[in-house]
Amino acid sequence: MLQHPKRPVIALVSLCVACLVTAAVSGLPFIGTIENFLRDLRIAYMTPPLPQHPDIVIVELTEDTLDTFTYRSPPHRAFLADLIERLDGHGARAIGIDIIMNRPTEPGPDQRLKTSIENASAPVILATATVRVADIDAGDVETQREFAAHAIQGDAVVIRDPVDGFVRRQRPFPPDGDDMPTFAAAIALAIGIEPGREERPVAWRVTENSELRPFRSYAAHQVHLLPPDWFRDRIVLIGGNYPDTDRYRTPLDRRETGESTAGLVVQAHMLAQIIDGRSLPEAGTAGDILTVILLAGAGIAIAVTGFPLPVKFVALTVAVIGWCAFAIWIYGAGGPLFAIILPSIALLTGNGLQEALEGSATRRERRFIREAFQHFVAPAVVQTLIDDPGRLKLGGERRDISTIFTDIKGFTSLSERLDPERMNVILNDYLDAMLQTILDHDGTIDKVVGDALHCFFGAPGDQSDHAQRAHDCALALDRTSEAFVRKVEAGGESWGLTRIGVHTGNVLVGNFGGRLRFNYTAHGDAVNTAARLEGANKYLGTRVCISKATLDGCTNWRARPSAELLPVGKEIPVAVFEPVEADDHTLRDYCRAYELMRAERMTQARDILRELAGQRPGDGLVAMHLARIERGETGVLIRLDNK
Repeated sequence: MLQHPKRPVIALVSLCVACLVTAAVSGLPFIGTIENFLRDLRIAYMTPPLPQHPDIVIVELTEDTLDTFTYRSPPHRAFLADLIERLDGHGARAIGIDIIMNRPTEPGPDQRLKTSIENASAPVILATATVRVADIDAGDVETQREFAAHAIQGDAVVIRDPVDGFVRRQRPFPPDGDDMPTFAAAIALAIGIEPGREERPVAWRVTENSELRPFRSYAAHQVHLLPPDWFRDRIVLIGGNYPDTDRYRTPLDRRETGESTAGLVVQAHMLAQIIDGRSLPEAGTAGDILTVILLAGAGIAIAVTGFPLPVKFVALTVAVIGWCAFAIWIYGAGGPLFAIILPSIALLTGNGLQEALEGSATRRERRFIREAFQHFVAPAVVQTLIDDPGRLKLGGERRDISTIFTDIKGFTSLSERLDPERMNVILNDYLDAMLQTILDHDGTIDKVVGDALHCFFGAPGDQSDHAQRAHDCALALDRTSEAFVRKVEAGGESWGLTRIGVHTGNVLVGNFGGRLRFNYTAHGDAVNTAARLEGANKYLGTRVCISKATLDGCTNWRARPSAELLPVGKEIPVAVFEPVEADDHTLRDYCRAYELMRAERMTQARDILRELAGQRPGDGLVAMHLARIERGETGVLIRLDNK
C-alpha cells in the first residue's frame, strides 16, 4: 500500500467513526431482529447434540388427559393428587408442578391435593404466579400459599425478549430483591444444587434430530401404566402441553416453522442447564466490541490496498461471507456465539469511510506510477513502487536471490527458416506462456532479450523460500516449453526446447542505469553463474541445470548430479544437478556410476553407464559422460572453455 503521510490518522478516524456508527445502529429494532434470527438458527442447527436428559422426566397433561375430567379447567385436583402419590411411590427424586393453583375448586379434591403434597417424601415444588406473571389479587396469593403450605414455591416467570418475544434468557432470582427463586431454580435448590443469581442465556438442549425430544415425556393419564423404574431417582415435572395455552417461542422453534414450545418444556430446559452447569458460550460485551473493532480494521485494510475497486468489492463480499461462515463454524465447534450483523456493518462502514476520507489523490498517485512503469519494469517491481514510492531513487542493496536464465535451443537457425511475420507470432506466443509461468510463481522478470529470459526470486519483495520458488519455476518453465513445442509441431512447424540455468547467491539488486531511465535488475557473480549454467546444458546434454547452492535452499526436490563445472575465470567448481521425475533403479544406478567417476574408477562407471544408455538411449547426460570416458577424461570436474 502507499505510505501516504496522513494514512495512519485517516485509518484511526475511520476506525473510531465505524465503531460509533455500529454502536448507534445496534439499537435499531430491525437490526436486533435479524441478529436474533441468525443467532437462533445457529442454536437450533449448530448446537452440539446431546442425548435425552437422564435425570428429568416430563409428565404432560394433554388434551386427551383433559377429556378424562368432568371439567377441563383447572385440571382436576384429585387427579393431580393421585399423580403425586404414584410418582412419590415410584421413588421420584423431586416433583415440580407447573400448574398455577390460584383458584379453589371442590373442597374434597382440593384438600386431597394438599394432603398428597404434605405426605410426599420427595420435595414438591409448585409454580407460583406473581405480579411478574399475571394480574393477581390477594385471594390468588392466599390460595397459592395454602397449596404450598407443605411445598416449595417457585416463581413461574419466563423472560421474553422485548424485540420479538422469544425466550432466550433465564434469571434464577428476580432483580427486585424478592427472595423467591424461579420455578427451575427452586427445584435445583430442593435437590441441593446452587443455581446462582446472575441472569444468563438459556443453554438449550438439542438432540441429534427433531424427532427425539430432549426429555423423556409421558402423558399424565398413562403414568399408571408405566414401569416405576422410569421415574425412580428422577426429577418429574408435571404441567400442561396444550396447543394454545402457556406456549412460548424459543430458538429451537426455528427448526419447525410455526411451532412454539410449551412452558413446561421451557422450564425443563432451564432446569437442565442449572443441574448440568452448562452455559451458552457467548462472546459477551467485550467479545462483541473486539469483533467490531477487528472487522472495522479489516474493512480499512481492504480499502488501503492498491487493488481496483471491483477487486475490493469482491474482497469485501468475501470478507462478509467469511465472517458469517466463521461465526457459524466456530459455534458449531463449541466456540462462542459471535454477533454477525454488527461486525459486518463495522466492516463495510470502516471500508467506506477509509475510501471516502483518503480521497482521490492517493488513487491518482497509484494510477500514475502503474501507468508510467508497467510497460518498462516487472509487475512485481511496479507493485513495490506503488507500495513504497521512495524506492524510485537510484541505488541497490545486497540480497540473497535465486536467478533463472533461459534460452531456446537452435533459435538462430529457427529464425532463419521461418517467415519473419510467422516467427514473430510464434515467439510472442512462446514468451507470453513463459512469462506467465514466471509470474504464476511470483518471480521478478528482469529482461527479455530476443528468445532469452532472465528472472529472479527474493527481490524486490522478501521471499525466504526464493530457492524453492526458483526450483519449482524452472521445472514449470521446462514443462511449458515442452507443451509449446508439441503445440507448434502439431501445426506442422518446428521449435526448439528451452535450456534453463538456475543458481543462488548474494548479489547487488536495485535500480541502475541513470537518472533519465533506470532498470530494476541484479548484478553479481551469482547472476553470471546462472547464465553460464544455462549455456552448460548444451555441453551436458540436459535441459535444466540447477546448482547445489539452489538445492541447498530447497525442501522439496529430486535431482541427479550432473557434474562439477569450472567456468573460465573461476577457481571453485560449481556442483550442478539435473531434475528428474522418478526415483527408480536407473536413478540409483546413475548415482552409483557418478560416485565411481568421482572416485576416478572410470572403467566400472563406464560399464554402468553403457547399460543405462541401452535402457535409455535418449539420456543426454549419460551419453555425455560416456563420451568423456571414451576420450580418456576422469573424475566429474568439467572445465567450461566458453564464458
